[in-house]
Amino acid sequence: MECWLCLAGGNALGAFHVGAWSAIEASSLNVTRIAGASIGAAVAAIIAGNAPADRAGMLARFIERIAQPTPVVGGRRMLVTATLMAGNPALFSPSFPGLLEVLPVMPPDVSLFRRERTRQLLDQSIDFDILNGGGMEVTLTALDAETGAITRFRTDEQFLTVDHVMASTALPGFFPPVTIAGRTFLDPGLCENLPLPSLLDREGDAAVLALDLYPLAGRMTQTVNGIADRAQALAVAGNRHESFTLHARPSGDSSTSFSMIRRMIMRSRHSITVEPRWTGAGSLARI
Repeated sequence: MECWLCLAGGNALGAFHVGAWSAIEASSLNVTRIAGASIGAAVAAIIAGNAPADRAGMLARFIERIAQPTPVVGGRRMLVTATLMAGNPALFSPSFPGLLEVLPVMPPDVSLFRRERTRQLLDQSIDFDILNGGGMEVTLTALDAETGAITRFRTDEQFLTVDHVMASTALPGFFPPVTIAGRTFLDPGLCENLPLPSLLDREGDAAVLALDLYPLAGRMTQTVNGIADRAQALAVAGNRHESFTLHARPSGDSSTSFSMIRRMIMRSRHSITVEPRWTGAGSLARI
């Protein structure tokens, strides 16, 4: 049976997708279609845009390039502060005037950061001839900023480029919107963070493995940062299509967990959502 893979958005949580792909390869699942949103779109493009033997290695290098160590002093708060001030050396740099546009003497700006570095890294990580070569059908989603509609960029219908990946990862406010063929696009996580409809809009006999990065239920830390994190998780997880989703909660090590997932998906066509905070699911994210 074919396996169709759905990769949700989730910023740094995209590292979970990389570990999950390693487990998928180890289980010899035959992935023939892949859909991604936001960081899921970038991971999907790297998977499909490399030869099978090179995919895991390229994903690991991509994550290694974008990772930022947490400071010993100040921890995550210091890392967030430093990123807001200086950007990420591998992905984006501060824009000017950026946030300073609120001052009366400043010109307007479209984002806090510029992403020339992101474009360069994606070009280095993805062979778009391979991606569009037909080995695996790829769908990347983006949100039309003017109509509010989710747009699906699919290799069966057009030649995908780095612009399509950039559009799917254009988090509004932080990164500039991306214009393609006269239309302006944003990160689709605002409306459809888990792009399951992109796989279920056509008939086919396949199991759908959906990797969702935000849990709907979870604890909230009583800090401004903790409340903001929880609000983001609720907003993003709440927009997923629950009617399409069967929740599987594996336990144990990665090989045991994925064996159970594989047994389940081989029974019939359905989707499984795996959240990184579930017991056992985290073991799939080892990279």
